[in-house]
Amino acid sequence: MDVSKWRMAKPSRKRKFFILVGLIMSVAMILLVAAPLWFQWVLPSILNRYGIRYLRYERDGYSRFILHEVEFAQPETKLQAKEVGVLFPTTFLWRNFQDDRSENYLRASAWTLEFSTATREPSPGTNSVFYVAKELDDILVQLRRWLPKVTLDQGTILFQDKKIVIPVVEWADGNLSGRISAENLLPETFFNANLANQRPKGILIENPTWNLAGEITVTSTNKDVLQLAGGALWESNKIDLAAQFGRDGWLPETAFVKCDSFWIPAQTEIMEGYHEWNGSLDLQWKTNRFTLDLLGQTHP
Repeated sequence: MDVSKWRMAKPSRKRKFFILVGLIMSVAMILLVAAPLWFQWVLPSILNRYGIRYLRYERDGYSRFILHEVEFAQPETKLQAKEVGVLFPTTFLWRNFQDDRSENYLRASAWTLEFSTATREPSPGTNSVFYVAKELDDILVQLRRWLPKVTLDQGTILFQDKKIVIPVVEWADGNLSGRISAENLLPETFFNANLANQRPKGILIENPTWNLAGEITVTSTNKDVLQLAGGALWESNKIDLAAQFGRDGWLPETAFVKCDSFWIPAQTEIMEGYHEWNGSLDLQWKTNRFTLDLLGQTHP
């Protein structure tokens, strides 16, 4: 056997190996760069697996695409949107890698979320405020990681005979803000929720029609307790409130609503036929029992 020939052939095999690797990487890079051109052909099969349908696909430059007449349906839920704009996967991964949160990762317009009247028994261990808050924490962590900026506008939520209108809602790096109203129930209300931290979380609301503003802070002193504290300002009346929830149930273990001195003007609808009302309020809740101390004075 000629050992010298075998030794000379070895470098040639290495060169072939590196050439092959280089070719594979080059093809992969070309496919990634050209993703905006071929992505529309593979997208339907991907979305069909999750029950998502759309009528028309539109490429918006080389960074995002728009889906028209989008629909997602489940036995108890139906979601529709006139337009949904999303970053291409390559752009999405690159911006996520760079921690670029300057532009929307997703934008939906003219959307409707409809819930059927069917009810479903909750899973064991999920029937509590504490559990819902914990699940929400996990969802928010993932949402902030993968969708740091989202805008939804012209939205509607339908449930039985109720209609909730959401003109705009924006999610930006852990902060949720927008406007909401409900027919015959709630005039347009502005909200802003700082959900970036695990705890505490702060929620601000403002309703100009009712001249009402409020703030709620959600905290947790230990793994078994969820606490809410805050206040509201209506007209010139300051109301303090707080509640503490355990791991089980929808009702708080303890709670209070307190207003040391309130004034309800005569022109208020509930005071029709009466003069202004002055008084105080102290409501205490503990272990499924409540006490109410309400004082007031008015006259026709």
